[in-house]
Amino acid sequence: NYSASKASAELVINSYQKSFFCNLDNIKLASARAGNVIGGGDWSADRIVPDCIKSWKKNKTVALRRPSSTRPWQHVLEPLSGYLQLGNKLNISKENLDGESFNFGPDQKNIKTVEELVFTMSKEWQDSKYKINDQEPLFKEANLLQLDCAKSETLLNWVPNLDFEKAAKLTIDWYINYYNGNNIYQYSLDQINQYYDIAKEKNYDWT
Repeated sequence: NYSASKASAELVINSYQKSFFCNLDNIKLASARAGNVIGGGDWSADRIVPDCIKSWKKNKTVALRRPSSTRPWQHVLEPLSGYLQLGNKLNISKENLDGESFNFGPDQKNIKTVEELVFTMSKEWQDSKYKINDQEPLFKEANLLQLDCAKSETLLNWVPNLDFEKAAKLTIDWYINYYNGNNIYQYSLDQINQYYDIAKEKNYDWT
């Protein structure tokens, strides 16, 4: 079970910290869990964004196996900002965060279905096509996944920076620039700066 394995890992980390590091001021330990990450540079097999990109590049139609499944989609820079904030707070916070576990995910209103994600990305990619696969999937998956990030907001003063549409656009724009032959390293840095500027305007604590 996916959720049970994550919870078990958090219990192991908490126990490990209490067993070996509880009296060591120079070692801080916590665990972090992210939502379903999207973003440029992902070429892994059997993942919805790379599957779409690879198919659309060849002008093929993407078959959606679980179009109604709901996932906490978030751009990869979101949990990364959370991890950095967690590391910073572990270092400077007067609260004892050692051994604690934290979730980093989108707002509840930005939790969308697979089809909503693909549709949003398809609007940015010329001649993109997708269809619903009527065959029963080989493997069972939870229809709804979501994260409660209240603890990260309360103890770390971290909240997500991007809405769903912006996360999807940053993702698809990266691949468009990649296939257009642009300097993708520089473009990746530009996206990081863009992400930071958005957060800076909102006066987020970690900026």
